[in-house]
Amino acid sequence: MKGELTQGRPLRKLVAFGFPLVVGTIAHSLFNLVDVWLVGRYAPETGPDGLPALPRDAALVAIHDSSVLNFLPMLVANGISVATIATVSRAVGARDGKRAAEVVNRSILVSILLGVVMGLVCGALAVPQIDFLKPAPEARETAVRCLQILSFGSVTMFTLLQVTAVERAAGRSIPPLIVLTGANITNAIAAVYAIPRWGAIGAAWATVLSRGLFAIVGLVWLYAKFGELRVWPGRFMDVIRDCIQLFRLGMPASLQIFSRLIAVYLITKFLSDGGENAQSQLESTEATAAYSVALRLEMIAMFACAGWGSAAAAAVGQCLGAGDTKRAIRMGWLAALVAGGSMILLGAAFYLFAPYLFPFFLSDDESVRLEAIVRHGTGYFRIVAFSYAFVGVGIVLAESINGAGATRFSFAVDFVAYVAVLSILALVMQHSMGRIGLWYALAIVHTAVALIYCALFGTVLRSRAVPPS
Repeated sequence: MKGELTQGRPLRKLVAFGFPLVVGTIAHSLFNLVDVWLVGRYAPETGPDGLPALPRDAALVAIHDSSVLNFLPMLVANGISVATIATVSRAVGARDGKRAAEVVNRSILVSILLGVVMGLVCGALAVPQIDFLKPAPEARETAVRCLQILSFGSVTMFTLLQVTAVERAAGRSIPPLIVLTGANITNAIAAVYAIPRWGAIGAAWATVLSRGLFAIVGLVWLYAKFGELRVWPGRFMDVIRDCIQLFRLGMPASLQIFSRLIAVYLITKFLSDGGENAQSQLESTEATAAYSVALRLEMIAMFACAGWGSAAAAAVGQCLGAGDTKRAIRMGWLAALVAGGSMILLGAAFYLFAPYLFPFFLSDDESVRLEAIVRHGTGYFRIVAFSYAFVGVGIVLAESINGAGATRFSFAVDFVAYVAVLSILALVMQHSMGRIGLWYALAIVHTAVALIYCALFGTVLRSRAVPPS
């Protein structure tokens, strides 16, 4: 394992390394987008085991709620991956191959065990989790079934994320591209078969099986290519020590994502609270269905930023490991500017074409409900798109800081903004402006977070010039 990102022209290195990661992460984001499109247009009239027929907007609510809740185990997996990138990239930058191999083996072991445990816990608690979101009554049972399938299959997600994290930390972006794109293509093929037969539940099975297949492919590829990894993880106490280190770095990163997940929870909760009368509940279901589609379209943009952020995190870690703090800061800023520019283009596209995007994901069998969903979704993009450049910059700088090992700082920023501030701001603005106030609250928080990271980025990285103990 060599430090490929510590030498050469920074922008050229960053683009060559980062662009495949962007493509791979976008491909991974299409898991949910493919499911939404197929469920919205081709979900069957009845589900398996005698489940009642669902209107397709209710099926969208079921897949949305279960996917949002499945982020609970995913955020733990991401935390371990972030810690692995921060630790392995430093070792690679310092040319310490033995240490890098030790952390790789131990982190994969931890991820698999955590995937099993988290999956069992979250699957067993599927009913209260779904009930917390208070979905429409007709969507509840299907949402519970979907969440159980996704939760019990969490080990496939943990393993897939960890394998790609190891490759990124070493400065290789083509293997993650192949693994993530292959998993998405397999998911699409499986979903085309499963969703018309079993609806949202078929989408959940397609996701788990495709992730599992390519998690195995990724593991075989990694250990077949790098013989130095085919060693015993080491003494028990050394394994425990590294596990503690990974948790120490990874849990703040998990909680950082949890803070952003809470923002989605909050918006979903506010949208789902439709009151007692039937008309209000119908409007809540339509608004939630619109937010479900909008969120998955938005995830394309967010995952693109995450790709640049992953590139920046690995580059920052390697450069700090090599003792080149100035280059580390420069690589982070370059990635942030590229992501911000990309988000301006994506924001403009969503702003202009939102009325044409939503019908693509929904059946036109019920034209009145379709019109309402399009109206809600278009209103979302016409407001939130103006904050997209800030979203891109904020995500990349946060990931760069995580790559330096300062995960507690980025957690603190996101927690205050997306939990404390957003909960109050959304409540106040919804009360004064209605549902549109929720969109303004999100845009304001996105912008504020980015400005904080911009102001403190260089200071934080310079403070991490000495490797963490």
